Amino acid sequence: MAKMMQRCSIFLSRYLVDAISILVTIALIVVWERGERSRIVAEARGRTADQVNLVQEQLSAKIIANLYLIEGLRIQLTQNPEWTQSEFAAYIEKLIANYSDVRHVAVSQDYVVKYLAPLAGNESALGMDYREVPAQLAAVQEVINLGHTVITNKVDLVQGGSAIIGRVPYYLSGSGAGQKWGLIAVVWHLDVLFEPLEKINSGGIYRVATRSVVENSPEFEVIYGDPNVFDEDPVDIKLQLEGNTWEIAAIPGQGWPSMSDSIWMIRIAGMLTICLIVTLAFSRRRKSIAIQSLQTEIGERKQAKAAFRDSERRLRTIMNSVPVGITYVDAEQTIRYANQYYLHMRDMQENAVVGNGVQNVLGEDLLESSAPFMKRALLGEKVHFESVANAGAPNAKHYTADYVPHIQPDGEVLGFFALVQDNTEIKKYSAALIASEGQFRTIFDTISIGIMVIDAQGTIRSTNPAAVEMFDRAADEILGKNVSILLPEASQDTYLKYIRRLADRQGIIGSDINIEITALRKNGESFPVRLDLNEMRLGNEKLFLAAFEDLAEIQSLENQLRQSQKLESVGQLTGGIAHDFNNLLAVVTGNLSLLLDDIRANTGFPANEIVELVQPAIDASERGADLAQRLLAFSRKQSLHPQVIDINQHVSSMENILRRTLGETIDLRIKLKEKGWKVLVDPAMLESTILNLAINGRDAIASGGRINIETADVSLDESYVALHPEAVVGDHILLAIRDTGGGIDPDIIDKVFDPFFTTKEVGSGSGLGLSMVHGFVKQSGGHITIDTRAREGTTVSIYFPRSSQQIDADDKIAQVTAGGGRETVLVVEDEDGVRSMAVRMLERLGYEVIEAADGATAMQHISSTDSIDVVLTDVVLPGDMGGPDIARAAREISSDVAILFMSGYTESSILNLGDPDTDPKLLNKPFTFNELASKIRESISSARANSK
Repeated sequence: MAKMMQRCSIFLSRYLVDAISILVTIALIVVWERGERSRIVAEARGRTADQVNLVQEQLSAKIIANLYLIEGLRIQLTQNPEWTQSEFAAYIEKLIANYSDVRHVAVSQDYVVKYLAPLAGNESALGMDYREVPAQLAAVQEVINLGHTVITNKVDLVQGGSAIIGRVPYYLSGSGAGQKWGLIAVVWHLDVLFEPLEKINSGGIYRVATRSVVENSPEFEVIYGDPNVFDEDPVDIKLQLEGNTWEIAAIPGQGWPSMSDSIWMIRIAGMLTICLIVTLAFSRRRKSIAIQSLQTEIGERKQAKAAFRDSERRLRTIMNSVPVGITYVDAEQTIRYANQYYLHMRDMQENAVVGNGVQNVLGEDLLESSAPFMKRALLGEKVHFESVANAGAPNAKHYTADYVPHIQPDGEVLGFFALVQDNTEIKKYSAALIASEGQFRTIFDTISIGIMVIDAQGTIRSTNPAAVEMFDRAADEILGKNVSILLPEASQDTYLKYIRRLADRQGIIGSDINIEITALRKNGESFPVRLDLNEMRLGNEKLFLAAFEDLAEIQSLENQLRQSQKLESVGQLTGGIAHDFNNLLAVVTGNLSLLLDDIRANTGFPANEIVELVQPAIDASERGADLAQRLLAFSRKQSLHPQVIDINQHVSSMENILRRTLGETIDLRIKLKEKGWKVLVDPAMLESTILNLAINGRDAIASGGRINIETADVSLDESYVALHPEAVVGDHILLAIRDTGGGIDPDIIDKVFDPFFTTKEVGSGSGLGLSMVHGFVKQSGGHITIDTRAREGTTVSIYFPRSSQQIDADDKIAQVTAGGGRETVLVVEDEDGVRSMAVRMLERLGYEVIEAADGATAMQHISSTDSIDVVLTDVVLPGDMGGPDIARAAREISSDVAILFMSGYTESSILNLGDPDTDPKLLNKPFTFNELASKIRESISSARANSK
């Protein structure tokens, strides 16, 4: 028993130590395993975190560059609110050439997509209304309400596919609530934007994914990558975006590392071996694992460093190629980075910028204007502002800056990125563009020709006010409609034929077609137009510039011009005839008056019988003279005596004679403008005109009716003168005479002013009434129109220019008693009969008479004779010298000489003969013995009065 106990004691003592050693070894192995596993996982998580940080930096750089693309586009849209689609597309193609991750750019105004580029593949999105897409409407309204950029999560596009969208609001005029707004949407390719994640995923070493994070909410949406990554305890980091937060997570490609099966074999071996062997084996295995792990770690770290250097190199390349100045300023306001564009823009070396404080880099004016925005950025606020360097100087620089804060996940602001753009050239070109566009718009809006821009399908893209007025339609009734609404069917065929001809001319730009077609106004009225079609291009789009000219108005003006030219030609003819007729009548009238005077003085002849023969001849010659005066009135060559008068007073004074002349069956109504303007006209001719028109109105009324005589003050503008070329712009007095007769036949309306034209029966009128009125009005500087309508009557409207002179109540011609004298008179007349008759009359009156047939002979008498008291000269003479030249020469020799002109008609030059301060005296041909005697004495009296 004792031996048994001894043996057990020896057994226990021998193997208990081994058992305890095995248990201790197993415990040590378990503890080591846990520690080793924790160490290996920690190292793997560290390497994974490096990859996540690298992905976050690369993705941030892409997004920051893309955001500045949006900001640049926002500035351009604000300055060019009326871009065409083709202009926008051309700009976007250049802008996104270096942004491979941009899928397309869209611009909406008032919820509707107005611009889109590139258009290929995205046509269905152009013109899209966000209000019809509820999934995107809420996001768009959020951007407008927030007033700043928002980056979305993955969005399903209307035209198919998915993408990330960056949206930023802008305002067409001013800024802030209440202004008309727009929205820029930049759509990014998922696979290109998330290229940093794709590269890591495709290698298989790591699995990386991105999802959105909603604060204080378990909700999230996987944006890119394997969603299972988030369920396997990944390493993650948050990426703060404009209006959004993304979470980037990663795990090793094979999952987190675990202990191998050999460890369990070591455990079993430890139970069967002694502690020393287990310990030794454990020590060697640990060393082997450590070496292997160290080698793996060194390789992975080298790979990570190479990837980081490659990523940094690409990032620097991107940053230096972006046409925007980019700097990074830390919390101490020290510049830690500046790209090449910023250095070029500031014309500074890198060592003068990087590492220096902003106060040493920016000038005083820029530092002063930027300091408040730096403080806001360092407080975590994104800011946008404009500044000017050397303001007011010729070399002033205009900058647009965006400060984007660099915020840690815990909220700490480490600094901010400054994105600066030099807008000096843009400002200069924008100002020039605005001025040029303003000039073009002024021309486009004020030109009298209707202009439209029409596309190849016939849709009207734009129109000017002249076209709107021409077609009598509102602008919104034309824009966006097909041009066919303005053309009848026949003209549509003609128009389409020429449009197709232009469209088929491939590569020929500017070829134009000129055609005459019929157009339609809104009320269905057709009218002729001349259509000029000219091809042009905006970008890749072919358009047509259509110019419409209203031929109805032109044809009316051409008819008026032809009528005016016809009247002018007839007037010249009748004026010449009347002048010669007057010369003949002057001889007849003068000699008959002398004969009659002799007969009355000689009592030895049967005076009564001879007077009865001579007097009718004199009366007939006077009637011939009156007829000549009417012809002269039509040709505007009659002798007028204009005075400043009040038309109202003359019409009022004629009321009684008008009522007696018109008769009891005519209702005469006179309506005068109270205190109207004054005019400069011949009062006698004015009264003759009123009486003539009133009698014409009476004759047009078959059996009783009404004649209205009215006056008014009116101002004729350029639009009226454009329709009536004979009128002039300015203030006028309107004299209107209306009757309720049957009107004038439209076929003869153009002939009513022609001399000898009459609609009355033979013997009832000379046909010179209206021609005399027309000539008097035109000679007085006025304008006359006739408005007639069948069965409604006729209105004759006369416009006399307003006179600024005052009425002189005392300006009256003194009455001069006809008689003779002993003065010397020089008679200058090329017509022998008239000259002989005038000399005989003057000699009978007792004057000494010298006669000359031309200007040269007259000048010889003036130079050689000192005692010439009166020069009686015809106005128009053969040779280089006329009556006015002779008068001036006589006045230079003697200022006391009296000048009396005689003529069959008067020209405007006669009104300024001789001394401008002296009223020229005129003796109208034909004249009688008494008229000559009176005019001679009047001239002498006036000359003597002026010489005192």
